[in-house]
Amino acid sequence: MKLRKIIEYLPEYIAEYEEIKALTNAEQPIFDNAEKIIESILDNNYIIFADNTSLDRYERIMGIVSDETSPEKRKTVLLSKLLSQIPFTFRKLEEIMSNTIGKDNFELDLQNDIYKILIKINNTKNIYLSAVNNIMKIILPANFIYNILLYSKNKVEIGCTSLLSCHQSIKISPFDLNRKAKN
Repeated sequence: MKLRKIIEYLPEYIAEYEEIKALTNAEQPIFDNAEKIIESILDNNYIIFADNTSLDRYERIMGIVSDETSPEKRKTVLLSKLLSQIPFTFRKLEEIMSNTIGKDNFELDLQNDIYKILIKINNTKNIYLSAVNNIMKIILPANFIYNILLYSKNKVEIGCTSLLSCHQSIKISPFDLNRKAKN
C-alpha cells in the first residue's frame, strides 16, 4: 500500500502556493513513517512476513521454546506447529510438509506394512531438519518409525537419522553415507 504525497490530496489551486508546498514537504516524513508502521502491523499478522519481535510473540503464544536465530527457521517451526491439526492422514502430512518446507523440497515414502515413513529432504543446509522432526512428533502415531534423509539437488545423500515417533529425539549431524565404517 503506497500512499500518495500529501500535496496530491489538495486541490490544484491551493497546491500552487509556496507556503502550502513547504508545509506539506515538512509534514510528509511523518506520514511516510506512519505508512511504514501500518505496513509493519499488517505484515506482522502473518507468520511468513513477520519480523523478529512478532516471531517472539507467536512463539510465546504457541508455547515454543526456540534456540533458533534465523528468522526463516523460526517461521518454519511456527508454521509446522500451526498447520499440524487433526485429521492426521498421509494426505494431510503431505499438505503440511508442502506448506512448511515447499513442495519440491521433500519426498515421502510410506511403508504401511512395517509402520515406517521415509522422508527425503532436498536441502544441503540442514534448515528443515528440526521443523520436520517437530511435525513428525506431533502427527505420527507412537508406533511409527520415521527416517529423515537429507540429500543435495543431485540426489547425493548427506545425512540420515532414524527416530521413533514416541517423543524420543536423537540429534544426528549430517554425514557422508558413502564413507565406509571403521571396524
